[in-house]
Amino acid sequence: MKKRCEICNMLFDLDRHHIQSISKGGPDNANNICNICPNCHRKVHKGYVVIEGKFISLNRGNVVVWRNKGEDSITGSEDPAVWIYGG
Repeated sequence: MKKRCEICNMLFDLDRHHIQSISKGGPDNANNICNICPNCHRKVHKGYVVIEGKFISLNRGNVVVWRNKGEDSITGSEDPAVWIYGG
């Protein structure tokens, strides 16, 4: 079933991407996964899009925080594994 990519908002059969890599200690759970289209997934793995974390809100659902290569950090941190929690 096609759903909207959390980055580009286009309808696709989505890929599951770990925000913080499991090989770098990231958990394998829903809070560490974003659902993105194959095009955005390639951009993330090539470094053109950086996923900095996920804003977690019970009222609004999960929102991925991302930026394009060369842009200043949205979170004010150079670490791409920043977690933003909110409510």
